Formats: sequence, C-alpha cells, structure tokens
Amino acid sequence: MDIRYLKQENIRLKRVVNTIQPYFELFESISAGEKGRILDKLLDICKRETESFQGFIGIIEKDNTLFVPTFDYLKSCKVKNKDSFKLINPLEEIGYLYEVSIKTGKPFYTNIIDYSKYLKNIPEGHIKITNFMSVPVIKNGKVAGIIALANSTVDYNDDSIIAVEKIANILSVFLDDEKFVNNDNIIDAILSCHDKDFLCVVIDNKIVYANNFLINYLIDAHSLDIFSLNELTEFKNIEIINIISKAYDNIFKKGKFEDTLELFVNNELKSYEVIATPVINDEEIVGASILFKDITEFNEIISKAKKDYEVEKFISDLLQEIYKGSDLDLSISNSLSKIGEYLKLTEISVYERENKEINKIYSWNTDKISNNIKPDSLSAIFIKVEDEGIIILSGETDDNLLNSYSHIKELASVVAYPMLQQGKMFGFIIYEKRCEQNIWSIREVELLKILSNIITSAILQKKADENLKYASTHDKLTGIYNRAYFETEIERVKKGRNFPLGIFIIDVNDLKVINDKIGHAAGDELIVNAAKILKNSVRSEDCLARIGGDEFAIIIQRANENAAKSLYQRILDTQEKVNQNLENKVSMAVGFSIAKSEKEITEATKKADENMYLHKRQIKGGRQVR
Repeated sequence: MDIRYLKQENIRLKRVVNTIQPYFELFESISAGEKGRILDKLLDICKRETESFQGFIGIIEKDNTLFVPTFDYLKSCKVKNKDSFKLINPLEEIGYLYEVSIKTGKPFYTNIIDYSKYLKNIPEGHIKITNFMSVPVIKNGKVAGIIALANSTVDYNDDSIIAVEKIANILSVFLDDEKFVNNDNIIDAILSCHDKDFLCVVIDNKIVYANNFLINYLIDAHSLDIFSLNELTEFKNIEIINIISKAYDNIFKKGKFEDTLELFVNNELKSYEVIATPVINDEEIVGASILFKDITEFNEIISKAKKDYEVEKFISDLLQEIYKGSDLDLSISNSLSKIGEYLKLTEISVYERENKEINKIYSWNTDKISNNIKPDSLSAIFIKVEDEGIIILSGETDDNLLNSYSHIKELASVVAYPMLQQGKMFGFIIYEKRCEQNIWSIREVELLKILSNIITSAILQKKADENLKYASTHDKLTGIYNRAYFETEIERVKKGRNFPLGIFIIDVNDLKVINDKIGHAAGDELIVNAAKILKNSVRSEDCLARIGGDEFAIIIQRANENAAKSLYQRILDTQEKVNQNLENKVSMAVGFSIAKSEKEITEATKKADENMYLHKRQIKGGRQVR
C-alpha cells in the first residue's frame, strides 16, 4: 500500500470538507445586522482563505471608474494621487493586473510577476507584488466588480479561485444593497433600484410615486390603480397595501421601519426585506420612502450555505472521529453509526472481495438484525458497481438485483458505492433506507459519495497499518514470526509467570548445498517446507520464529521436560511424514532446553543451541554441516 496515496486522499477530503465553513460566519454577521461591514468581512475571508497580505474589493461604477470601498490595499500603498488610476477604459489594452479579470470577465492568477507585461508605468510608491490573483464579480451577465488579492504566503492555484468565487457570488447579491446604503439621495436610490423590487413614496397617506414593478403587480393581481387611491386605508385588505400603510405609520411614530416577510408574487412565494425611511421637508417628516427588497435569492444562498455548513461540520467531525484514536477498526465502526443516524438510514454494510470471495467486514443497522445477502447476489452487485461506478435502486423498482438483496416485506432503497484502491475496486459500501418515500435526493447521493471516500480511505489506512505491523513482525518468505518479534517475545515472557519455558533452536541441514547445486529458488522452497513442518508441530499459543537464514526458534510456555520432549518428537514425526511427498527432503537439527526462571533463559538458549549442534552431528555422522 502506497502511504503517499493515502496522505493525498486525506488532504483531498479535508479540502472538500473546508469549502463552506469560512463563509458561514459571513451569514452570521449579516443576520446580526452588520451590513455596513459586509465588504470588509468579505475581504477578510478572501485574504484568510488565500493567505494573502494585501487585497481590495472594487465596484465598477456606471462611468467605468473603479470605486474601492475597502481601503486595506490602498493603506499599504504609498502612491500619490490614487484617484487618477481608477478610470478603466475598456478599449485600451490591459495595463494593470486587476484589469485582466475586469476586461476578460474571468478569474486570473499569477505567481511569477512580469511587471513589463502586466504593469505599465508603475507609479512611485506602489507596493511590491510577489504574486497576484483576481476574481470578477458578475451581476446580470456583466462584470460589476472585482476581488483582487496579492502577496500570499503560498502560491495561488485553482483552489484559491474556487474559494474566492464563492465570495464573489455572495457579493453579487449585495452589490445593489451596498449602492442603496451608500447613496445619500433617496429618490435617486428609488429610481435606480431593480425591477424585481417594490418601491414607493407615500406622502399624506397617499402613494405619490411607485415603480413599474409595483404598479403592474397591483393591476395584474388586484386590478388596482394605486394612484387613484385617496388613502391607503381604503385597501388595507390587500396585503402589500396593508404593509405599506404599517410602514408609513411607523415612520411617523418611530422614525424608521424594518421587517422581513414573504409574499406570493406571480404565483411564486418571494422573500422581501422591507425598509422604510422618512421623507423630510423643512426638517419635518412628511412621508416615507418604502422599499420591498427581493431577498429570495439571497435567502436561498443562506439556506444552502447553512445546510452545507451542517454537512461540512458533520464531515469534519467524522474525520476527527476516524483519525483521533489509535484503533481504526473501532473508529470505522463508530463512523458508520454516525452516518446511519445522521442520514436516518436503516443499514450500512461494507463488503470486501479477497481471493474472489466477498465478505462483510463492517456493518451498522437500526434493528441489529442485518440482511444476509446470498453470495450470488453479492457477486452480481460487485459486477454492477464495478461496471457502473454507482448503483441506485428504489423500493418501487422491480429490479431483480434489488429483490434478491432485500429479504424483507417492504423493499428498501439502496445506494452502493465502490471502494477503490489506486483506481481498482476491492469492495463496495451499501446504504439502505426504508421509509415512506424511498427516493434518494441528489444531495444525499453526493454526500454518500464523500462519506464513502472517507470510509474507504480509513479502511485503506487500516490495511496499510496492518501490513506495516505484519511486515515488522513476520518473515516475508515463510509468513511466521521474524527475529525482531522473537526477541521482543523473549523480553515479554521474562516478566511473565509462565515458567518453565521450553526453548528450541532448529537449523535446516544442507541449505547451502541446495542453493549451490539446484539454485536459490529450491533453497527458498526448502525453508518454506521446513516452516510448514514446524507450524504443523507447535500449538497456537507457542511462538515460532525464523531467526536466521536457515535457523528457527520456538518458545513454549509452562513447559516441563516431558512437554519439550513431546514437541521434539512431533517435529521429527511431522518431518518424516511431509518428506514422503517432497523431492528435496527436509532435514532439520533440533535442540531444546528448559528455563525455570528469568535468570536461566540465557543459559537455556545457549544449551538449546548446543543440543541442536549435537543433533546435527548425529544426523551427519559426526560431520558438521552449516
């Protein structure tokens, strides 16, 4: 398993997790009524997300000048007469970095600044720029502003663009609000508002001005010409007139009026923010200017962002749950439980294919009674997921695959995602729900894809950890314990209470002869067969290890002389039996000794080694063979 692949996968998942979180604080600020700081807040988020030191947000005015209400960038800039650089002529070629996005309408970044190409006639005092990025703010298909950032501690990239584009989209919703708030002339503000907003001026309890959108709405919806009204009170039964009247009355009582509400307009439920400001004449309030600002789009953005934030937080918590502890196996099981409860699922099952057999390795369910899928059905699901990448089955379908899967009266809806290791499928995850509406939303399916990748990454990490641990304690050729583990086990049993210990040293005869005459492949086969003989001779609780090229060792706990002699004889008997089917016979010299306490272990090991050589000489007729 490639550990680098796992690290890259985890980094990618965390990147997905963090796409929404920074922007949620923006909506919290808006909800708290901090609209005056909206551009500063947007810029702060952009700088933080891209690790930029400088930046500004600019708004394109009608005369193609660039209005910069955020002065962060300009404060650090020592250029004199900054206003002379604000005019943007669309007919001229690009002369400044920020003009690239304004004139092309596309995001732009560079980490290698070529001043001769991008900055002409650099004024004295201009800050030094090491890297730069900009994103246009698009409103009604046109460039309405720009977010420009510079001098990041890291290189700008496509992820930087994606992060800032989210802010640009939010800014596009607020541009008109900002113009309205910053405009001192209320009548000009009313005349310049969008045609989707209701606008009117009320004086002496009569509407003296209304924009076309309000006029047409009242004519179409209520056949009412509002300029024929003597007073608002005549039509208080009409909801919007009632709200206008209420706002007008509050201006005289409190000097202001603000509210948010919903209205059906053209058969659509729309959200509006109602703002009323006084009309002043000779320092007295004589009427009210009333704006119904359509915030439906903005509310949808907030609603989606809040949902995304909840999902992001869940995914973030899930990642922490998986990787905070040392027991990945338990963490994966707990994570499946959290996923099931969060999405109100009925069951989650994780299947892995190994040696053409498909086995369930993890599961979670609400009723603790798991569906047992037939092997044929599992194979069919595996093939279908491998072919299609994902399968989505609804309880209303007559799909045979779903019917074979669900051994329940009420059919379930199922989503199955593949588990991939470097592009190759090694298993799949099945998510099941049983409810009145067994339909999976696109949002659910996309979320399950992210969650499946997280679970898959954790399983691969667990496998990598297990493989690493196995490789550190096992001999690669024979699969039994290696010398490092054997030495660790010796230290462990020294402190135990399982004395006496039987210590065996075994040496394979004639390995060098086999290697020289037949080849190392035959020599390896000889070692493997010797290990098989020893494995078939020891008990499961005994420690068998390969401690050298042709040497093995065994520790048996709570072993007296009779137990040691019994194992000695089993080894010789098993060797004789196995050799009947081998062309290259295995011959092993075996020596053992008993250690009755910790102090005797070193001496017993030495004695076992001496006894092994004694046995070797007996086998070879007195000729020592290594």
